[in-house]
Amino acid sequence: MNKIKEIFDDFRVIPHTNIDPFNLVSPKGPWIVGSYVLWHFKTFLTGKKPDWQYGDIDYVVHSEEQGQKLLDYFRKTNRKETQKYDTVFKFDDVQIGLQQYEDIRFRLSHHDIDICQIGCDNTNFYVSSSALESIKNNTCCLTGNTTGIYDPVRMQNRIQKYTKRGFVFQP
Repeated sequence: MNKIKEIFDDFRVIPHTNIDPFNLVSPKGPWIVGSYVLWHFKTFLTGKKPDWQYGDIDYVVHSEEQGQKLLDYFRKTNRKETQKYDTVFKFDDVQIGLQQYEDIRFRLSHHDIDICQIGCDNTNFYVSSSALESIKNNTCCLTGNTTGIYDPVRMQNRIQKYTKRGFVFQP
């Protein structure tokens, strides 16, 4: 089967309004991924705010130009800048991933835990079918993508983070 078609077919596109507090996100990138989007999606689904708080806002990019614009923007905000990894920069409550993706779904498909396979382009939520079911049921499970991006220690820490937020881990 065509891997690209398989990835695109797995993701649900759910219309939604702007969740980006900085108004930097667009359908052609950059995008927001991670717990910030998960928090907003849970609010959208249930009509009430989750009783846990997201850690930071994670931006990912389509192009080098987008990454540079994000870096320039946040360097002007007086947030403390640290480089976490080769292509990941943190500005207090904002994280920027500079690895480039042609489409948000390619980035989301790499996540190790299904409920992290969610993102937003300020027009739509993108959520994998597994993540959608897990979010509705307040569960989470591994996706099988446990090599490459995440090492076992980081993955275990992430499982603990989401179980502390009330998601029941389903091995």
